[in-house]
Amino acid sequence: MSEKALEDLFEMVKLLNGEVRHLRQLVHLEHAKLRAIHIYAVAKIADLSGEDRNKAFDQVSKIVRGLYDEQISQLEKKYPAVATDIDVRGTMSESEQELWYQLEKYYPKKDQPPSD
Repeated sequence: MSEKALEDLFEMVKLLNGEVRHLRQLVHLEHAKLRAIHIYAVAKIADLSGEDRNKAFDQVSKIVRGLYDEQISQLEKKYPAVATDIDVRGTMSESEQELWYQLEKYYPKKDQPPSD
């Protein structure tokens, strides 16, 4: 490989590094925005409905866990390697995983009353 080609390649790597850094910054900024919207919306809904905020946050968290499980399961059917790579459940502590996988405790069957 010529010296000019190596220099061009190095410049391209530097450019890509800057782009990746910028994308990472945007991801973290958008994550913070989503968290803020989530907190604000759930708190406002709880306040308007007269429900306890902690209970409202807990209910939303349970729904999110259920939806996430569904999404990962669907992804696993078509792209198992991608699903394994992005699944955050494997990075959780043992107690967090135990809570996560006990969704039936939080989602009673259709004919079963919820246990609060």
